[in-house]
Amino acid sequence: EPAAEAEAEAKSTANPAGERPNFVVILADDLGYGELGSYGQRLIKTPHLDRLAKEGLRFTDAYSTAPVCAPSRCSLLTGLHAGHSRVRDNPNGDISTTSLRDGDTTFAELLRARGYRTACIGKWGFGPEKGGQPSHPNSRGFEEFFGYITHGHAHQYYPAYLWHNADKVPLPENAGGRKVVYAPDLFQERALTFIAEHKDEPFLLFLSTNLPHAPNAVPEIGGYAAQPWSEPNRKHAAQITRLDEYVGAIMAALREHDVDGSTIVLVTSDNGPHEEGRVNPDLFRAGGPL
Repeated sequence: EPAAEAEAEAKSTANPAGERPNFVVILADDLGYGELGSYGQRLIKTPHLDRLAKEGLRFTDAYSTAPVCAPSRCSLLTGLHAGHSRVRDNPNGDISTTSLRDGDTTFAELLRARGYRTACIGKWGFGPEKGGQPSHPNSRGFEEFFGYITHGHAHQYYPAYLWHNADKVPLPENAGGRKVVYAPDLFQERALTFIAEHKDEPFLLFLSTNLPHAPNAVPEIGGYAAQPWSEPNRKHAAQITRLDEYVGAIMAALREHDVDGSTIVLVTSDNGPHEEGRVNPDLFRAGGPL
């Protein structure tokens, strides 16, 4: 027993980061409970997420704190239920109702204080479109931010600009309404870079994609082109499969950098399925048995 204890202590000393696991939180936008194969989906292909569920855990009795984006995301970030959290509804014109403030402590702030490298990539959805204010991700524990600050901006899959920390980054390829650079692809690239840059230190990656929220924008429909569904439904299915491919690439990167065994990966959605943009959730049984 003393030898075993000494060996365990040596391993702990050699790998202090092992005491502080990495966290990858992947948050989908309006993904229904039943839209993954591991939760009963039969029409939409999600092999990577299904593998993740098979090798890990499924949370079959976990519920969103709200039926719309902003309040549910606020609860996820702060750990407070809807009766106590700062944000109670989606934006309604008064930006202060969807702004975080000093004192609204996120899990990123706690991990940053413990020496974690932290990044929020994708949809933030709180506060005004400017840096240096309390509702910005950089002020709420995220060392790096790349994506959309506001809720409405995240509805644009081919935006004319994104934000990197406090700076607006133009995407001239999408100027004038052109659809060249697909924002979720940029988020995926940045997420993989973040993992590579910080593989040797504890990190938190919060990948907050806007997939599969309306509108049903996706660069290609792939294998769904032959399905006898409406165009919005084919695109919606392709959005979810694209999200699945992103998850597969992230898991491959964790394995490549030999940090998969020391990383907790959580995939969830902010709330249930949508029927915007003429998507028919009944076709996919998007709510599952709920």
